[in-house]
Amino acid sequence: MKPNSSTWRKLVAVGRVLQAIARKLVNMRVCWFTDNQKVVRILQVGSAKPHLQSEAVTVFGLCLANNIRLEPKWIPREENHMASYINMIVDHDDWSLDPIMFKLLDDLWGPHTVLIHSA
Repeated sequence: MKPNSSTWRKLVAVGRVLQAIARKLVNMRVCWFTDNQKVVRILQVGSAKPHLQSEAVTVFGLCLANNIRLEPKWIPREENHMASYINMIVDHDDWSLDPIMFKLLDDLWGPHTVLIHSA
């Protein structure tokens, strides 16, 4: 798997969320639900792939430092109603640049590069 695989992105997300809220989770048991079975397995036993193992070690370190007992659990995508609901909520703080406007700016000041990320 490449560093931009969905498994890698979801492992990075676990680490970033834990890092952001670790102080609130000290000494707690945390169930982490994901629709990616590989993420569950990697968080449980690690990975032979260095880029995935690195993310797993980061998560493990955060959990160890904050005495967080992480319990990753797989949930089939079609049964994950809460995630489906959250994905339908409009985020008024989210934004994007209209392709026509981008072309106009690119023609004026370009060429530009664009960072695209997975939500």
